[in-house]
Amino acid sequence: MGSSPIRVASFSIIYYASVAQLVEQGTENPRVVGSIPTGSTTPVYLAGECGFSSSGRAPPCQGGGSEFEPRNPLHIVYRIDNIYTVFLSLRGGIIMKVTSAQAAKILRKFEDDLSGIRSNEEMSNSFRAAVGEDIESVRPKYDYEQTQKEIKEIEAKVRKLKHTINLFNVQQVVPGFDMTIDQLLIYIPQLSRQRAKLAEMKSVLPKARAEIGYRASNVNIIDYTYANYDIEKAAKDYDEITDLLSRAQTALDTVNNTVTFEIDI
Repeated sequence: MGSSPIRVASFSIIYYASVAQLVEQGTENPRVVGSIPTGSTTPVYLAGECGFSSSGRAPPCQGGGSEFEPRNPLHIVYRIDNIYTVFLSLRGGIIMKVTSAQAAKILRKFEDDLSGIRSNEEMSNSFRAAVGEDIESVRPKYDYEQTQKEIKEIEAKVRKLKHTINLFNVQQVVPGFDMTIDQLLIYIPQLSRQRAKLAEMKSVLPKARAEIGYRASNVNIIDYTYANYDIEKAAKDYDEITDLLSRAQTALDTVNNTVTFEIDI
């Protein structure tokens, strides 16, 4: 008899973390996945649906409904700062559901990790020893292959995360502006430049005496500078653009802190 797959559960974990460290725990020997430090250590277990796969039975559920705590939890995560939702893919990958602001924090954490590893490598990939000194006593701890592996792994995560953020920015429309995030990120600096220009134009006098005059045939000649536009209209446009800029920034902040998307790390 052949075995056909029926349905495998799509489990989820809701937890608090700036950047969560996922701990994969087997039935006998737990092993740590990733190297991202955590905060406090309050575990939250899986919650989802039970199901079967062609290779065997999925982890058993305890209790009714969709909430359950598996007897042998596949992953444990830890509470820290912000709320994330994590899904276990059918291939065992980790997909986090985050806001753009949260994704930016994760990206900064990856960059900090890279900076730390490269700094440690620079300080420990060579060393000095005095003549006659025991070299092993001053040799810093450094594993070339392991260091390159860690750098490559984090760089791959950075590429994947930046790509995902870019895709989100070109697809997510900002309510009230009929623009995607990437368009609004261009529009806001344009508004800022226009606002700065109008701030100067609305502040000039219709007629202003020139700073430097000159003499002609023993007669002092005084020049005046005249505004060649409607100053009141410039002032009105300044107020309108100031309001528009404020609304655009608020709308963008709202999307960045409320709309979620999936990242695979």
